[in-house]
Amino acid sequence: MNITLIKPIATGATCCVWDATYNNKEAIVKFTDEEQKYYLNEVDVLSAAADRGVSCVATVYDTASRGELTHGGYDLPNHLKHEAERIAASVKYPYMVMKKYPYDMRQVLKLTNSNYDIRNTKMHWQLCAQLFDMVADIHSRGIIHTDIKPGNILLEAIDGRAEIPIFGAGGGAYKMLFCDFGTAVVDDKVGSPYIGSFRYMPPELTEVPAAWNATHKQLITSAVDIWEAMVTCWEFFTCNLLFDIYDEDCVVYDEHVSPVDLSRQSTDNISTESCDSNDSFLDEEDSAALKDLIDFIIGDTEEETKQNLLNHIARNYEFEEGEPELIAEFFAFGLQKNPANRPPAAAIRAWIREKLNI
Repeated sequence: MNITLIKPIATGATCCVWDATYNNKEAIVKFTDEEQKYYLNEVDVLSAAADRGVSCVATVYDTASRGELTHGGYDLPNHLKHEAERIAASVKYPYMVMKKYPYDMRQVLKLTNSNYDIRNTKMHWQLCAQLFDMVADIHSRGIIHTDIKPGNILLEAIDGRAEIPIFGAGGGAYKMLFCDFGTAVVDDKVGSPYIGSFRYMPPELTEVPAAWNATHKQLITSAVDIWEAMVTCWEFFTCNLLFDIYDEDCVVYDEHVSPVDLSRQSTDNISTESCDSNDSFLDEEDSAALKDLIDFIIGDTEEETKQNLLNHIARNYEFEEGEPELIAEFFAFGLQKNPANRPPAAAIRAWIREKLNI
């Protein structure tokens, strides 16, 4: 086995991800510091996915490898070239070698925001249907993702099949796949206290303290994935975050429609300085801001949530006649504040099938 590092493409609190080649084919290599025990959880999840025949998980060529590492840093700035050399020479970094996919959903949504066809709701409903098929699949195998968001959904081209058309992604047909299971749960075994990503967190996780214990672990259920998947579906319809404080790069979405009048919320003191490189680490101010946004949009009953969403859609979006009511009903059904009331993925998938015959 021969791995050549090309360039870094992402960095988090516990890992870094590089473009690479693996036995002369394009690949992605994910490294983690040897002291990060959560890496082993990701290996466990990926092994479980492979053993159980889960078809909606990105392909991993190798895990925990220590193959021959070189680097192709001829076109890198010096500091990155040195980093590649350091990683290539080190025996302290376990890593995973994964298949490289052409797009992730976050890239597509950001790239197509300026001319996104918001009226093409058939496409949006198809995306929601496939996403909840995926969630139902991993849940049926004892896996809870805990960090579902567009950036963790990869797109694989499907040759010769009429798969979901992703607007702006090369005009081809694509299948969605989950990746980044670093904080996932396998068979109710929680591997990490740092669960999920800030803008997608369900309300039950916004106040989890740093002192992680068995009581808090009980909050990590399949209902976490349901909330995160519903928030992701909102982006399929609108190309905007539902709880829109910052985007994934901690930059204010000035060009996007805000879902609430932030002047009415206790978010005046929020700044990009409070947005950590790993957006799962909440400070008290961030937590309060997110909670305010959730409370503003999500009511105590489905009917209240539906009305709030109808008002928001009427102010900010132009869907075809009849669509706002259906969209608001869908999100009111899935976005329940109480995790015990959130329907399972299979029930949400059945709702889409019943209402839209998809």
